[in-house]
Amino acid sequence: MSREAYKKVIQTLGPTMKESRLQRFHTLLDSRIKKTTIVLENTYDMRNTSACLRNLDSYGIQNVHLVEQANSARIDQAEGFSIWSTDLSPSSLMIDSPSFPRIRHDANDAADSPHPLVDKLALAFGNEHQGITPFLREQSDGLFLLPMVGMSQSFNLSVSVGITLTYLRVFGCLRPDLKEEDREELLFKWILSEMCNPHKTAKGLGVDHLF
Repeated sequence: MSREAYKKVIQTLGPTMKESRLQRFHTLLDSRIKKTTIVLENTYDMRNTSACLRNLDSYGIQNVHLVEQANSARIDQAEGFSIWSTDLSPSSLMIDSPSFPRIRHDANDAADSPHPLVDKLALAFGNEHQGITPFLREQSDGLFLLPMVGMSQSFNLSVSVGITLTYLRVFGCLRPDLKEEDREELLFKWILSEMCNPHKTAKGLGVDHLF
């Protein structure tokens, strides 16, 4: 869909919304992140998955991949992501290791950072019983784990996601990075979702409503 269509909906329907609601949308857009994404592989417990999604939304992560078969890595690699997967094997890096990558946000980062830098980072999590699949392990650029000192051998999945995102925020990896066209597309979708009949409303404006 064209940016002209997005702008038409935003300019026509935006003024009909409560100002506080529209301002809330703009505040959220200012905090959204696309350079870091999350892959949840074979997570069959929907309550746990829902908790993960709440964590991701709270940290501003815009995209998440929910996969139930062994093809999860190909999507992210095709989009230029460096894939790092959680794994409890002895060869995995601690997330706070100097060898764990950071996001390259601008040209100045290369000169200042002692860490390996990537343009995009995909972090993959498997289910709590089997972890990631052998396929995803082979496709990953690296494996990482979270520091633990107790009797338990692993964290709950949603807890692992939350802790990982907290580390990334401390590392400075979670910076808002939406381009203007991304902002327009999201605002278009959010405004239409506020309408009683989004499809009919879009059609009335001559716009194909395709989410």
